[in-house]
Amino acid sequence: MVKCMKLKFEKYWEKYSDILAVAAVLDPRLKFHLLEYCFSVLDQSTCKRRLANVCSKIYKLFGAYKKNHRISSAATTSQGEIPDVPAGYGGFYAFFSQKVVGSGNSALDIYLDEPLLDIAAYKKLNVLHYWKDNSARFKELATMAREVLSIPKPTVASESSFSIGSDESVEKT
Repeated sequence: MVKCMKLKFEKYWEKYSDILAVAAVLDPRLKFHLLEYCFSVLDQSTCKRRLANVCSKIYKLFGAYKKNHRISSAATTSQGEIPDVPAGYGGFYAFFSQKVVGSGNSALDIYLDEPLLDIAAYKKLNVLHYWKDNSARFKELATMAREVLSIPKPTVASESSFSIGSDESVEKT
C-alpha cells in the first residue's frame, strides 16, 4: 500500500512541483533563495540542476507573456497612449520607461535582482496585492505573477488520492 501511495504522490508532485516553485519565486520575500535552501536540504548534489530547471521554466514562461503582451498592446502603442500616470508626469514616465528598456534587463531580471522583502516585516504580505501594486513597474511580469499565483490548488479527497481499493494495477499482498 505504501508503494502505491508513494507512486501516486510522485506522479502528482512531478506535475505540480515546477509551478509551485515558480510561485515561490514570485513571492518577493522568497524568490530563488527559498528554493536554493530547500533543494540543498533535500539533496545537495541536485540543487544546482533543480534551480537551473526552475530558472529556465520561469524565463520561458515570462517570454511567452512578453510575446503575448507585445501582440496585444501593438494597437494601443501605435496610437501613442501613455498609461494612467499622474498629470504632468507623462514625460518622466516615457524617459524612465526608455531607461529600463534600454538597460537590457527584463522586468524579471530587475525583480530578481532586487533584495528580498524582509519576511518578518512583511509576514502578512498579500502577494497578489503586491503584484497588483507593482503592475506599472513590472507590466507583463505582474500579469504572469497574478495568473500563476491565482491558480486554484487541486483539491481531491484524500481517500481517493490514496485509495487502492479500485486500482487493479496494485499488487495485493
